[in-house]
Amino acid sequence: MNENGLKPMTATEQFEHEQLPQRIRQLEEIERDYRQCQKLLYDAGEGTSLDKHARQVVLYVQPHNKQIIEAHTQASTFLGYLPEEFLAFTFDQLEMPGSQKELGTYIESGIEIQVYDGRYWHRDGYELTLQVHRWPITRNDQSLICYTLEEKSLHTQLWRELNRREDADHQFREKLKTLNEITLELGQLDSLESICLRGVELGIQKLGFDRLSLWFLDASKTRMTGSFGVDEQGRIRDERQQSWIFEKTFIEDFINGNQEIIITHDSAPLYNDASEIVEYGWHLSAPILDGNQFIGFISADNLIHKQILKSFQPELLRLYGATIGYLATLNQAREKELTLRLEQERTQMLETFVTDIGHEFKTSLAIINTSNYIVSKTQDENKRQQHTTVITAQVKILDRMLEEILDIVNLTSTPTLMVTSIALDQLVQGIVDSFEASMIEKQLEWQIKLESNAIIQADAQQLARAIREIVENAIQFTPTPGQIKISTYTHGPQVGMAVQDTGIGIPADEMEKVFDRFYRVDKARTMRSTGLGLAIAKLIVEAHQGEIKVESVPEQGSRFEILLPITG
Repeated sequence: MNENGLKPMTATEQFEHEQLPQRIRQLEEIERDYRQCQKLLYDAGEGTSLDKHARQVVLYVQPHNKQIIEAHTQASTFLGYLPEEFLAFTFDQLEMPGSQKELGTYIESGIEIQVYDGRYWHRDGYELTLQVHRWPITRNDQSLICYTLEEKSLHTQLWRELNRREDADHQFREKLKTLNEITLELGQLDSLESICLRGVELGIQKLGFDRLSLWFLDASKTRMTGSFGVDEQGRIRDERQQSWIFEKTFIEDFINGNQEIIITHDSAPLYNDASEIVEYGWHLSAPILDGNQFIGFISADNLIHKQILKSFQPELLRLYGATIGYLATLNQAREKELTLRLEQERTQMLETFVTDIGHEFKTSLAIINTSNYIVSKTQDENKRQQHTTVITAQVKILDRMLEEILDIVNLTSTPTLMVTSIALDQLVQGIVDSFEASMIEKQLEWQIKLESNAIIQADAQQLARAIREIVENAIQFTPTPGQIKISTYTHGPQVGMAVQDTGIGIPADEMEKVFDRFYRVDKARTMRSTGLGLAIAKLIVEAHQGEIKVESVPEQGSRFEILLPITG
């Protein structure tokens, strides 16, 4: 018994007695944590902002004297001090002496960050154990130390998880809006190649994927062929020459109807452009489908930035693969439609060729055959000479037809231009002079107005051919007496050349056909022509990156205009 008549405490009892205040503090912390969790869950259920539940203090401290010069707004809520009260503290006064427990360091964005546990007093008198992250920063050319203090509690863990999910949901919604914008942009492109190239670019730039690659099933359905992807430096690369046999790979699952995303976390081999393993990380693959039919796949990984896989990224990639599949299918349908239309046009052109050129050939051959028969039967030397001349003229007509057909073929495929600097006014004047005899013969009048300041880069022979076709067309379809106006002029960044006549004109419903091959205004063929001249002129002008236009009023005349880019 001691002097108070009480039995002395044992060592165990003495230890427990000394620990009692700490246990009381722990129970108080648990009770506070519990109440905070209840409030947090209530606010989350009501859809209220969770920002007020943040338990993080951000302080900026001078390194030489540890004076606090700025405190994040949450610091007041968390520790109970007013913002101006923080400025009266040094960091050492805020932190309990000897409370630091080192946990280690880590590197983020090239900066070493120290981590430790520390104890701090709340203004209301209770103790908080916080995890501290400390690193040097520079603000406004001033060297400082940034401290972030985070509460180690169930409430903080719960808040962080709820906040992370809320943030992920928000990010996913924003990415879906972006995906819609991307779909509209890709839908404007006119080839599968451009869709794939731009699709990879936008997937990186706007959807936030690290690396992307697109592969398609080849026609034999035994290999995957590449389109575009991203190399190990983050650059877009052309993979259209690459292919690989997919036997006994995940592709067989896709072909057999599996439409689920294949996800490999952390352990997938990541390759460079030489198919060498350079790293391991997460990898996603999603099918590209035509309806339910597998036609390719889209893949993503984290080789470049080693980013953690976000919860919404697999679903986002699946949706992007579906988008590419839809656009690829739509593009193929367009290409098939275009091919069919071109085939129909070729068939129609061939029919027109057989009708028009066949008629011309038959007419010339009939004349040649008749003249040849007369030459063989007659003994009259004058008649023999006349019909020999007729035969020669018809042969020349046939020869011109063949040359024009060959010109059409060459200009339609890969036209070769011998480009030089040309003064357009001089070129046109030379063409005008060459038609002087024809104008006199038909009693037609010139009106010439040529500017002398336009220099263009063009094939002089080909461009002259195009202009001659237009001038010859004007002379042919302008009755006596008549007038033909020719002018050159500057038109913004282009130089223009116009030929206007007082001829028979073109009906409004046939204006679009003027530059078609074998088209003739003169349906009765009273004027001899192959109907290829204006078509040739149009091809030549377009080969020079120019354009040709026509305006016309029946029985009043037509105006043809050529516009070419100015290059000097």
